[in-house]
Amino acid sequence: MNLQYKGQNARGRIVWIDADYYDQSRPHEGFEMEEWQTPSYRELVETAERCIGRKLTKEEARTMNWLSSGDKSTCSNITRFIKEAFEKGQVEKQSSIDSDVDSDDDFNETEHLSRKFERFKKMAEGLKASKDV
Repeated sequence: MNLQYKGQNARGRIVWIDADYYDQSRPHEGFEMEEWQTPSYRELVETAERCIGRKLTKEEARTMNWLSSGDKSTCSNITRFIKEAFEKGQVEKQSSIDSDVDSDDDFNETEHLSRKFERFKKMAEGLKASKDV
């Protein structure tokens, strides 16, 4: 995220842009925000990027820009949902790994690797399906 001061808008309010996504040839595409939006935008973007482990795409950042223009409590709720979903996923992932190792007394390495491979295939199919949406 690279917030930069742009100036004042017609309403006399200070305007910021996220220079990582802003295109001066198409300013109507968003990424201009009034100063009161910047704390919510920063929180939404930083939380999402930390939880997904990558930088947002331009479309995803545009969505965060739009969300940041809403009520502060709405932004806080969405940020909390992102964090909780990430944390729940981490707990379930660890629980699944632990149960695979502990489930069989006569633990077989080949069976274990086979189960891991099947889970990986399902995750890859799910990711592919979510990208197609």
